[in-house]
Order: sequence, then C-alpha cells, then structure tokens
Amino acid sequence: MPIWPPTNSNFCCSRIPNNNPPPDLVQTVANSEKKLPLLFRIVEETVKKTIPHSVIFEVTRRCNLDCVMCYVVGHDSAHPDELSLQEIKGILAQLAEAGALRLNLSGGEPFSRPDFLEIVEHARSLAFNIDITTNGTLIGPATVRRLKELAVWRVSVSLLGATAKTHDSITQRPGSFSRALNALKLLNEQGIKARIKTLVMKQNFGEYREIMALSRELDIPYSFDPTVSSRNDGSLDTLEMNLTDDQFKELVRDPTLGPGTLSLDSKELEGSRQERLAGHMCKAGVSFCDISWNGNVLPCMQYPEIAGNLRKDSFETIWRDAPLFVKLRNARKRDAPECKECELLPLCFRCPATAAIEKGDAFSAYESACRTARLMDEVRRSRVSGADTQRDDSQEGPS
Repeated sequence: MPIWPPTNSNFCCSRIPNNNPPPDLVQTVANSEKKLPLLFRIVEETVKKTIPHSVIFEVTRRCNLDCVMCYVVGHDSAHPDELSLQEIKGILAQLAEAGALRLNLSGGEPFSRPDFLEIVEHARSLAFNIDITTNGTLIGPATVRRLKELAVWRVSVSLLGATAKTHDSITQRPGSFSRALNALKLLNEQGIKARIKTLVMKQNFGEYREIMALSRELDIPYSFDPTVSSRNDGSLDTLEMNLTDDQFKELVRDPTLGPGTLSLDSKELEGSRQERLAGHMCKAGVSFCDISWNGNVLPCMQYPEIAGNLRKDSFETIWRDAPLFVKLRNARKRDAPECKECELLPLCFRCPATAAIEKGDAFSAYESACRTARLMDEVRRSRVSGADTQRDDSQEGPS
C-alpha cells in the first residue's frame, strides 16, 4: 500500500485520500513559504480542502472504572447497540478513503473490548497514525508487546493523582493507580511513546507538582487539563469539581509547567484580535470529528447534537453534507454576538459544545469560559505589574 508521507519513527504512517497525495496538495505544500514542519503544513491544507485529518473513535462506552467526574453516563457495561468488529472495520475503511490521517481510539476504556487489538491491527493495516487513550489498568506485558509490533504512535494514560489514595478515590477502584503506573512503565520499557494525561481538579490539585515530578522520574511527558466537563446527559453536577479561582490562577502562573497546558504562553493566544475573530470557533467539525460507540458522528465527544449515524449514511456523506458540520465550518468567532466585542477575547478558550450544553446555544457566551478568561486576565495583569513572582525551591511540593 503506498504511504505518504514516508514512514518515520515519529509519525508512523499517514495518508492523504486514496493513500496518495493529490497533486494540487503536494504543489501547495511544496510552495509554502511557512517555516513549519511538513505535517503541520499538510494539516493546514487538509483543513482548507475539508479533509478530516483527525478522528476520535470511541469504540466502546464500557469502562472498568467509575471516575467521579466522568462525562459518560452508563459506562458499567456494553450497550446492545455497540458497533461490532466488522462494522468498525467498515467504518475505518471509510475514514481511510476520506483521507483521515490520525485516529484516536478511546472509550469508555478501549481495552475493555476483547477485540480491541484486532481493531488496532486493522487500523494499522490501513496506515492510520494511532493514538490510544486509556486508563491503563488493563494493559499487561503481552498487550504492550503487541502494541509495539503494530507500531502504535502513542498511548496516553490517565493519571488522576500522584498517590494511590488520591487517584483511587477519584476512580473509585482500589489498585487502579498501581496498574496505571505499571502500564506507563511497561510502555516506556518497550520504547512506545507514552503520555500522562491528568484532569486537574479540586480533588487532586494538591498533587499536580508531584505528578510533574513523577513525569520527570519516568521520563514520560504529561498533559494537564484544568477543565471538568458536564456529563453527556446534560448533568452539570461535575462542574463543582472544577478548580477554585485561587487554584486555577496558581496553576496558570506556575512557571514550571510544561507545554500543552493552559497558560498565558499558549500558542493559541497568538495573533491579532481581527485574526482571532476571523478564525473558526473550534476545529470540531472542521478538521476533526468524533465517532461514538453506536456509530453516531458528532463534532466532538461533548457536542450535544448528532451530525448523522454510520449505520444509516456513509462517513463521506455525513462529513461533507451534514447541516451541523456545514454550520460549524461557516461559523467564525465573530458570529458569537456576546463575545466579539469582549475585551477578554484574546484570553478566551470558549467551547461551542460547552456553550450548547450550558446555555443551549453554541454561539452564546457561558459562565465557565467567561470565568476562565477573567482569571487569565487577572494573572496577566499581575505579571505585567510585577506582582506575580516565581516560586523558589522551598515552595515546591504539594499545596
């Protein structure tokens, strides 16, 4: 099977539609004067040409943990409508034909499917670049060896604390911390790119620096997300687990945080106000989408509206013609009437899905985004005034 760009150690196997790059795309990328890595330049062009360069595929909703903040409702068992292995293989073929490059396989807990490694194997046979999101508790030596054989690009493991006491209290499953930690070590030993993913919230805020220290000890990068989402049935009880104002500001101003964490140094904050207003509200439905365990296609995991179902229509039809996707592709940040004149716009990370859940309108302002922008602004102002000082070594450690 022709693969383009060529396989390398950092980006396993990627394709453009029909596994060969369209001549006009090759020429456009070749003529680009931007000093960006080839992959990023390709992604830019796929966005312009409405090619879904990335797809999140929730292969199951079942999970062996019961995390207190989980947005998935009813995840304790498989649903009778869950896609079969053959259906998933057919969908993967459609995604390859549509030109998808990256595939994030998640759940629920994807390894709770007995046939999950068969799914991964088939996806790799279609030259997808595979990223797996897992809680790590079902990963053992044999599984890791198979993942290495299949040249999986990355495995992201959720770590919700630096201690078993904290992590296990959040997952509500004793022993889950030690198993997640063991999975990270096994992945590292086999040379598989691993990542620690942590949802930072009230319950584990006091250990975020210890997680950073653990990351350094294991030589595995981490990613912090300080935003707890509502549940997918519309329940908002989980929002109470979000960081307090003081905790959020302390996290954002921490000079020791690595890249990939919400901060004033984020690349997403670059550009003029007009450039931001002209940009898409979100890339969901524009350059990526989500496929749920029952074949529903959504802009993202959280979006409360379905674009279509793959048991009824082809992926190509849904991706190109679904009214929801067309609306999102045409929408710009300036189309949010309450937001376009806001002075905090440059610091705003508003999410159309969260707006739709909290306010019933993807174009509306909503409290959690306004709060985040306000707190970011307070940190920015303190930094400009010089009141924001870095911690010394004696301040390192749990809060």
